[in-house]
This record gives sequence, C-alpha cells and structure tokens, in this order.
Amino acid sequence: MTTEQATAAQIADILVAISASRIDEDLVRIGDLGRELNFSEHRGLFEDLLQFTSQLSALAWDKLPARPQRDILNSLNSLDSAVQAVKEFSAATQGEGDRDNNANQLQGALDSFKQVVVPYVGYLSWDSIDLDEYQRSLNENIRQGRETIDRVAREVEATKQSAEDALSTIRAAAAEAGVSQEAATFQAAARRYTVQARWWLGGSVVGVAGTIGAAFGLILLWEVSGKINEADVLQIVLAKAAMLAVLSYATINAVRLYRSNIHLAAVNRHREDALRTFQAFVDGTGSDEIKDKVLLAATHAAFGQTATGLIGDRGDSSNSLEVFDGIAGGLIRRP
Repeated sequence: MTTEQATAAQIADILVAISASRIDEDLVRIGDLGRELNFSEHRGLFEDLLQFTSQLSALAWDKLPARPQRDILNSLNSLDSAVQAVKEFSAATQGEGDRDNNANQLQGALDSFKQVVVPYVGYLSWDSIDLDEYQRSLNENIRQGRETIDRVAREVEATKQSAEDALSTIRAAAAEAGVSQEAATFQAAARRYTVQARWWLGGSVVGVAGTIGAAFGLILLWEVSGKINEADVLQIVLAKAAMLAVLSYATINAVRLYRSNIHLAAVNRHREDALRTFQAFVDGTGSDEIKDKVLLAATHAAFGQTATGLIGDRGDSSNSLEVFDGIAGGLIRRP
C-alpha cells in the first residue's frame, strides 16, 4: 500500500467514525447531563457535522496528491479531537464554561475542516461519478421537466379557453339583456305615442265636424234682418271669417299632432323590430367583418331617420288640403 493510499484510508476511517456518532447519546446527552447543563442548544452544530462528514466518507481520497491528503488529515484530526472532547464531557467534573468551550472548539474545527476540504470535493465527486448513470439521470430529469412544462402549458391554455368562453357568455348575455331592455323602451314609447295619436285623431274629427257645422251655421242660421249698410256687411263677414279661421287653425294643429304621434309610434316600432332582429343576425355569423356591418346597419335603422309616409325628413309641412287626407287615413288605419 502506498503512502497516499494509507493516508486516504485514515481519512475515510475518521470520517466514518465521526459520521457514525449519535446525536442524543454521544453528543447532546441531555439525559446524562441534566436539564441545566447539556448541549441541547448546539444540536444544529452536531447535525451539520454528521451530515457533512457522512457525505465525504464515500469519496475516493486516494485520487488526491500527498500534500492535499496531509492537509486534510491534519485538519480532520483536529476535528476528531474536538468531537471526542464533546463525547467525553462530564457534568460531574466540568462546568458550564467547559461545555461552551468544547462547543466553540468543535465549531471552529468544523469550519477549518470545511475550508481545507471543500476545494477538493468537486474534483473528487466528479471523479467518482458514474457518467452513464449521471447522463441517464440528467436526461430523465430533462424529460420530466419537459412533460411538466407541456402539462402546465395545456392547463394554462385550457384555463384561458375556459375564461374566454365564460367571458363570451357574459358578453352575449349582457348584449342580449341590453338589446331586450332597449327594445322594451322603444315598445313602451310606441304604445305611448299610439295612445296620444288616437286622442289627437278624435280631436281632429271633432275639429273638422265643428268647423263644417260652424260654417253651415254661420251661413244659414246667422240671418240679418233689416237694412244694413256696407260697414255692417264687412263686420259680419270678418266676424264669420275669424270664427272659421280659429276653428280651422285648431283643427289643422290637431291633425298635425296626430300625424306626429302616429309617425313617432311607427318609428319606435321600427326601432324595436330592428333591435330584436339584430341579435339573431349577429349570432348567425362568425365573421367579425359581417358583425361590424350588421351592427352599423342596425344602428342606422334604430337611430337614423325613418321614412313612414306620414312626415318627411324635413318635418310636417302639410297644407290645409292634406288635413282631411290625414284624418281620413287615420280613421282607416285606426284599429
């Protein structure tokens, strides 16, 4: 056996002996020392010592040159002496100061040993590694890592799709609720204007009948007895004309109000129909371009100018002859 092999064997033996120590029986020994004087506060130091030496005991120390072996052996002997001092501590002959001094010496010896041996651990560990086994382990870890990444990516994609589906459902529900609400608003407005139009239609009929009756009455019943001059004739004509003008003006405005209300009722019914059919057209296509066109057309149909044949785009410009046509049309259309 060469000198290097003998030194390596000594290093391995000391490491095995230290790592074989038992914390509670050989180092801490709470039961033997009692509650007041023990190494329980230094349990972390002993655990570090045993873990570090157990990891080094299997290394091939004979791979090192003689000089590093001697340095490691000298430092390891100091560490072993500190460990033995702790093991041999006795509460019967030693005090608290001795206990703390032994623990501090063990800590210092362990730190010094680490400084000496750590630079060579990487070299010895690599030299003792089974490269084929290491490569297989590395490939297995890479494969598991890729599977984990793929699984997480699939889960993220599934979660994203679920979130998008839920968001689409919420948007569709909100859009449908909004469309239904606006359609109900237009429906209520159409009903309100229809009721008002019927009242004004009745007023127009009364106005026409009153105007015609007043005209006949002024001509046939307003008789003048006795001799009258030209001034009296003028006054009578102006009085009759004034009464007929007032009645005619009231009748014409009643007809115009009827036409306006029935026009607004028709417009609001048209807007209601446009909104209620809008959602069906949007849901029936998957193209965003077509949806945009449908939205634009629905917006124009719901909120643009709508020709009904009752009032033009420039408002109600009906003349007196159209009054009677409006009344007749209203009576015909009236349900």
